[in-house]
Amino acid sequence: MASFLEKFAGRFGALSTMTRFVVHGRPSAAAREALVPFQPVYMAPLGGFRR
Repeated sequence: MASFLEKFAGRFGALSTMTRFVVHGRPSAAAREALVPFQPVYMAPLGGFRR
């Protein structure tokens, strides 16, 4: 996450307008902490899906 923010966040942000941030799955505590500024909506994993 830190690498993305350092290298690409400025250019990515200039290309888009964020209206919401949705996280699918079960992110780690560190990932949740890093995403706090984006006020994400967390979605539970879909049951029964396997690759």
